Amino acid sequence: MWQLYFPLQLPDHRPFPWLSDLFTQSGVAVGLATYSVVFIQLFFMPLLLNKITKPIVIVLAIGMHLNTALVMALPWSSFAMIALIAIFISDHAHSVIDRWLRVLLAPVGDWFYARYYDALDVVDILRERFDDLRYWAVDQIDKIRYR
Repeated sequence: MWQLYFPLQLPDHRPFPWLSDLFTQSGVAVGLATYSVVFIQLFFMPLLLNKITKPIVIVLAIGMHLNTALVMALPWSSFAMIALIAIFISDHAHSVIDRWLRVLLAPVGDWFYARYYDALDVVDILRERFDDLRYWAVDQIDKIRYR
């Protein structure tokens, strides 16, 4: 249980203190999470050899690293580990996940696409205002410099 409890007490690993406290208040949750992390780490490679346990262990490992990224404020190492785990996902699974994400995120993409030109207009307005401010500042500096 020390593997997860003590790092969650360090200030550097508490981006959301209420979430860390919620997790560490339950000894059963800490114990289950600790033993599941140890189980996944110990048996990751042997479980990849069986086609039934392969997707299960991949999902568990990705979930474990997403949890580490969120709860313990270690996103870069967690995302690197997720990228390494993704090597073991088959091409067919990648295409299934891609289709599923395209269907799931299609409304979000449509929303952004519909507002793309509005966003470009806002960027152009901000760019013009920034240029006006910059020219005004250069003029003020030139007035002071060439008195």
